[in-house]
Amino acid sequence: MIKRYKYVPKHREDEHYLDQYGQPVQSFMKAIKFYTNDDDYAEWLLGRYGPANPQNYFPSPIEITYKELEVDTDANS
Repeated sequence: MIKRYKYVPKHREDEHYLDQYGQPVQSFMKAIKFYTNDDDYAEWLLGRYGPANPQNYFPSPIEITYKELEVDTDANS
């Protein structure tokens, strides 16, 4: 099992997230995700699609777990 961490923009008060176009979404699964909380996140936050008030958001960490599933290779023979 491999764990990776990414960051999503989360509102400080309303606790909603933002998608890639700066629109509010309720699920972090639909939010835009960044590998780092400084370079990529900061550039997007202050860029064209970032929110009008970037100071109201912070990079909330999420954990993503990858696990290889077992495949029954004898099922098709």
